[in-house]
Amino acid sequence: GQATSRGFHSNMQPRLRTASGRHAASRLAYAAFIASTIALVCWSHQTSTGVLSSALHMRASRPMAHTFASGASLSHAQRQALRVCAEEDDFEKRMDKISSAGRRMTGTENVATEKPKAASFSKKSNPYEKKTYDFSNEKTFYEGPPHRGDAVVNTVLGASLVWLPLTVASLTRAVSINYVITDQRVSVITKAPWAENATRIDAPYDQIKKVESVPRGIGLWGDMAVTTVDNNVLEFRSLDNFREIQKYVRENMPQQDNDDFGEEDYVSY
Repeated sequence: GQATSRGFHSNMQPRLRTASGRHAASRLAYAAFIASTIALVCWSHQTSTGVLSSALHMRASRPMAHTFASGASLSHAQRQALRVCAEEDDFEKRMDKISSAGRRMTGTENVATEKPKAASFSKKSNPYEKKTYDFSNEKTFYEGPPHRGDAVVNTVLGASLVWLPLTVASLTRAVSINYVITDQRVSVITKAPWAENATRIDAPYDQIKKVESVPRGIGLWGDMAVTTVDNNVLEFRSLDNFREIQKYVRENMPQQDNDDFGEEDYVSY
């Protein structure tokens, strides 16, 4: 039995020595791998730093066009670094252009939105707004309602439904309108039979710039239009003796109208 155990121990010792040798070899290989990895990382870092510094030095020492012209002798890493530098230059130029364009646009907007001077908004004064008139001593030349023939004719024609609106308008004028012509003004006074107050529209002669007329009812009456300096029109519908009244108004105007309108040029609607 002792002989057998001795033989077993003698056989196990070479095996243990072999296993321990293998472990030591693997440790050495792993340590060598770690050392080589660290050395490779340090070398690559130094190489990239050197390439970048050389690229920056070349960028500062000579123009970019010359650098690219001699790019055939550069390595791939150096070309990449130079391309990055060129892109940075282009980006800076674009930013400068955008900034300058923004400054120009801001100046244009300021000019466009600049408010005009207050004087440009000044309202022109009307010479007749503050002018007062004294009509206490005026003399009446004509006063009366529209010609009755207008109401009669329109009443007869009102039998047809087409003429009915004109008939109503004529009858309304006959009962509610009165015309007054004096030596200082012309007036249209409107007062409906059911109304309490009358409405009067006056046009002094110094405000009249034009007077025109057109005959109605085969010349027995007519329509007269008085145009003021502010382009308002005062109408005298179905006016009796319209030619004499038109002549009287023109004689009292401070400035005779020099237009070429005749009696048939004014059309009343």
